[in-house]
Amino acid sequence: MSPVPLVQSVIPLLLLYIVGQCKGDCTFPTAWYGKWFQAGVESYVEFNATYMDMKGPCKGSCYISGADGRKFILQDKTEDPSDPTFKCVAVFVKHTNVLQYKEVGRCEGNQDDLEECCTLYSDNPLNTLIRVDKTRQPIPCPFPRPPYSFSYTNGGDSVCDRPLSRVDSCTDPTKLLFRFSACPDIKSSQSADEEMTCLAVWRENSIFFMIAQLTDWKDPSSPSYASLPYVPPSDENQYRCFVFDSNVQGFNMAQSGDATCTALTNPNEGSKTFKLTKDEGAVSKCKFPTWVIEEHEWRSLDGSKSIVYMASNGTLRIRDSSRFPEMETNIYCQSIETTNEHKHQKYKAFALSGCNSGYMCLSLYHRDSHIVQVQYSDHLSSNLEEACSSFNFDTASLPLVTMVTGEELAAKQCPDLGRWGLNGSDVPQYLSVGCDAEASSVVLSGNPHAEYTGEPGYQCRGHWGSINDTGYILASQFNRSDTYCFIYNGSNTALSVKRVLNSCDPTSQSSDNVNYRLSYLGKCVESTSHLHSSGASDLQATIVFLLVITFPFKFHFFVN
Repeated sequence: MSPVPLVQSVIPLLLLYIVGQCKGDCTFPTAWYGKWFQAGVESYVEFNATYMDMKGPCKGSCYISGADGRKFILQDKTEDPSDPTFKCVAVFVKHTNVLQYKEVGRCEGNQDDLEECCTLYSDNPLNTLIRVDKTRQPIPCPFPRPPYSFSYTNGGDSVCDRPLSRVDSCTDPTKLLFRFSACPDIKSSQSADEEMTCLAVWRENSIFFMIAQLTDWKDPSSPSYASLPYVPPSDENQYRCFVFDSNVQGFNMAQSGDATCTALTNPNEGSKTFKLTKDEGAVSKCKFPTWVIEEHEWRSLDGSKSIVYMASNGTLRIRDSSRFPEMETNIYCQSIETTNEHKHQKYKAFALSGCNSGYMCLSLYHRDSHIVQVQYSDHLSSNLEEACSSFNFDTASLPLVTMVTGEELAAKQCPDLGRWGLNGSDVPQYLSVGCDAEASSVVLSGNPHAEYTGEPGYQCRGHWGSINDTGYILASQFNRSDTYCFIYNGSNTALSVKRVLNSCDPTSQSSDNVNYRLSYLGKCVESTSHLHSSGASDLQATIVFLLVITFPFKFHFFVN
């Protein structure tokens, strides 16, 4: 036996042309159906049951014994059907998102036995197909617990390592952010931020291959972000193949120069090479207050924001659906700041928002049971010490978000404000606060005793503050999902009240706001005594804000 077959018998390439079994019928696996990108091909390659677009209809299939591939005999669709040419194509499944194939044989004419097409040896290149249809799902990136620092080469032997570059994690585990630093003495280095989306990983012998999608990254908190035009990258430019292995300190990795894996053989040779070294990751160095973390989830009054405490790593996760796309921020406590207010905690924190990371300031206010207010920086600082400076944390301009627990709040007593008369009304209008049998209802009506009618209205959920400063009453209507905040201030003789929908922001200018101006009439002693003397039972405290307009065409609200 000649030495050539002996050598070939020990190399994996032999699996491309040894046929285990051929059969006349041919059906492509359903997992392959859809559209795939191939470098250098203008249109997408598409599979259906019996057709591989760009290659032709399937005439028969040959299984490759002992390999992760299969051979298919395809009729060349460009040839004359009366005198067909057949190709044998070996397809290897690397991942649900990646196929590789190679043409390994060709035969002509209407042959009864098509096996001959697959018994030829071919040194044609191995083509990579990347799934691009809607069924594609990214995968968690294979580099655990970022961040990493890294040095790199870019098309040459010079290593850019002064300064080092950095890999940061994203809130989405399928993404990483590569922050390239430019080295002054290396022309091929450049300062750039590149977002990597991991699509597929597979192992060959002792090394790993990966397909990833690369896009230029821009900070969404930057003032110029919205004005920057979005130019989607071409498929040829955004897909790259990587080969990597691990070492004691981290990873060695090489990147292809195009959207193929053809030229990659080891982690030390490629269009770009990287040496990744593990850095200390983000950790919580202090604890958030018990009155926040005891509740699993908090939500804003309008439902657009939520806070979830992650017990596994001691972080707070803020979701903001009012932004598009929805933004998720993980907050790691770094230090506790001194405050002079009761039940007010202020923190410097490390934040990870999307693929953006930095330091922020966070204030938490405990207003009532199951009610908190939250205020936090709207952009991230690169310096921990500056996180709570007036430049990065301007309390006068940042929104103060009122949040309640995920479950519906129970009814609570409102403050006992007594009886008031509405100023400027054409007919007498009265406001009574806490003047019913349970000292819980608030009624605005032309009837001075309307609190005894039992008509449904607003139900108090909590309150804080005082009449001499600014007081807040959180309330909701019976059988309604909307929540209102009644904001009041004044003195013992005059009171201004502002009703705000789904917010407790006193600066709100919403068209849904309603303003009242009131004059003090007296205490509630007589009405409360009257109900008790008539035999009214002591019920569980339920606070009702009841708005009954007896003369809707003659009654006027005064807007501040």
